[in-house]
Amino acid sequence: MLVVWETNTEVSSIVTFYPQGNLAAAKDLVNIAQVKGRHRMLVEGLLPQTAYSLIVIGRDRAGNEAKSDVQTFTTATDTRPPMITNMKVEGT
Repeated sequence: MLVVWETNTEVSSIVTFYPQGNLAAAKDLVNIAQVKGRHRMLVEGLLPQTAYSLIVIGRDRAGNEAKSDVQTFTTATDTRPPMITNMKVEGT
């Protein structure tokens, strides 16, 4: 899931995401680079068919913080077929 947003000043960014109703499972993605304008972060490792909440926080060099509204989304069903890999036949 690609998350994109813009800021009017240079900020470092934190993207916090978690399955809805399970704040204890929250994960943070952090970019300490001070960036003005367009920001992008790739959120990976999401479970299929799961509702998530996501918040973006930006912090400038002076410590001022901006926080987005909570965004919600549901991941798609994993429709990929199962795979069998690394199979070996051993014997005499």
